[in-house]
Amino acid sequence: MFLYLDQEERLVATTEHPFIQVGEFAYLECTWTNQYGAYLNWGLMKDLFCPFREQKVRMQRGQRYQVYCYIDDLTYRIVCTSKIDKLLKPQDPNGKQRDMRTEKGDRTILINDFSPRLLDYIKQHDGVCQFHDKSAAEDIYAEFGVSKKVFKQAVGDLYKKQLITIEPDGLRLK
Repeated sequence: MFLYLDQEERLVATTEHPFIQVGEFAYLECTWTNQYGAYLNWGLMKDLFCPFREQKVRMQRGQRYQVYCYIDDLTYRIVCTSKIDKLLKPQDPNGKQRDMRTEKGDRTILINDFSPRLLDYIKQHDGVCQFHDKSAAEDIYAEFGVSKKVFKQAVGDLYKKQLITIEPDGLRLK
């Protein structure tokens, strides 16, 4: 069961499963915008809000964006941000930030953070992903924002966990 507030601030319980929950990353489609920000489809009746101040680039209807879901400190509402670069820098045991950079060098991301995102992507696309180890690195980067190396490592991680199968035309959810 998932709990959230509806448009009139009433508590709603649903058996529907959102594509993203607080503390998670996902690629979501922008369904509409207004003077305050953008709204993204997260699989529930009420869309997920991303205020303009939390948008890395101005979101446009019909486009998909990588976002992180959190509870806003001021409103206590579930919202999201596309400014995730600072969130993807893990801390080592001494409290210092470590960088694990992709081959592109300009995006910081952990392999362990991408595996769940890839799994979510496959689930959101009817259990199928057309990308595989023969896909062009540019195509993988355009869709996921990660290098082909990071993509392949995430595929290997999901395959070892027996969550997906690798087929000639892509990946399939088990």
